[in-house]
Amino acid sequence: MKIQSQNNINFQAYKIARVTTEIKGRGKSDIDICILTREDRTFLDKLGKKVDYKKLFPKLSEVLQRRWQKVLDYCIACAHDPDNKTYVALHDGKPCGIMTYTEGNSFYLEGLCAIPQEKNKKIPFTGDTLLFQLFKDASDFGASDIQLKAVTDGPFNVVKKYESRGFKKNPSSVNYTEMRCNKHKIKEQLKEFPFNFDYTPLESEKIKLDDTLD
Repeated sequence: MKIQSQNNINFQAYKIARVTTEIKGRGKSDIDICILTREDRTFLDKLGKKVDYKKLFPKLSEVLQRRWQKVLDYCIACAHDPDNKTYVALHDGKPCGIMTYTEGNSFYLEGLCAIPQEKNKKIPFTGDTLLFQLFKDASDFGASDIQLKAVTDGPFNVVKKYESRGFKKNPSSVNYTEMRCNKHKIKEQLKEFPFNFDYTPLESEKIKLDDTLD
């Protein structure tokens, strides 16, 4: 689904899939995936103001809290770009993650960020759920690869996470870790993901994301 630039002031989204994941010892999650349209920018601005990682993760150091907040702010800024495609993950009707990327022969992941709903607790498998959608989109589009720049000073080891999903590091990276997942690995990951992972496409349902922040 290609996002088309429009002149509307508002951002409304479409719920396109539901993902249920359960792994023994790691928990279970039910997550809805929504794709944003160009109809309602206010949701992104409200999300940035509402999510406060100092309150959500008081156990982390202030440095890591600021870093996580910066990642979310960057995702939101990129999501405002009309050339980006953006997804929001919902758990129990509330945002638990956001992902934004640009598509083309090479897909470029601008940002992926988990949004805790409770203090010191993320919704299990939020990252994997959004990554699956990214791999699916890249495969459907026929992209040659997926590229990204991973932060190395975040609250979690995201480089290791991406490596587990088929991404390879560019050894000459500076500041951020440049990583790439080729076409073969994309297809490979799509086969591996379904283990304990139920992805159910939905008939597009319009949803007002502003209401999920109440």
